[in-house]
Amino acid sequence: MSDPMDVAAIREAYGLSQRQLAKALSCSQQSVVRWESGDHGPTGLYRAVLQAMAAAATQADERTLRVNGAVISTLGIGEFITMRIERMVP
Repeated sequence: MSDPMDVAAIREAYGLSQRQLAKALSCSQQSVVRWESGDHGPTGLYRAVLQAMAAAATQADERTLRVNGAVISTLGIGEFITMRIERMVP
C-alpha cells in the first residue's frame, strides 16, 4: 500500500483551488476531492506529479529531484503547472 499523501497541503502550497489543481492535472475535481478526503489516493502519473510538486514546494533550492527512480526537474514541474493554470478558463 502506498504512503498517504496530503494532497490538500500540496495544493495549498501552490495557492490552488481544487478546481484549479484538477484542471492543471487534467483530472476531475471529484478525483481531487476523493484524494483529499482519503477515500482514494492518487496513483500512477498523478501520484508522481503530486510527489514532485510536494518536493519542489519544500526544496525550492533544488534543481532536480528523484521520484520513483526518475530524475525530474523541479523547474520543469513548476513551468508545467504554471502553463496548465494559465490555460484555464476562469
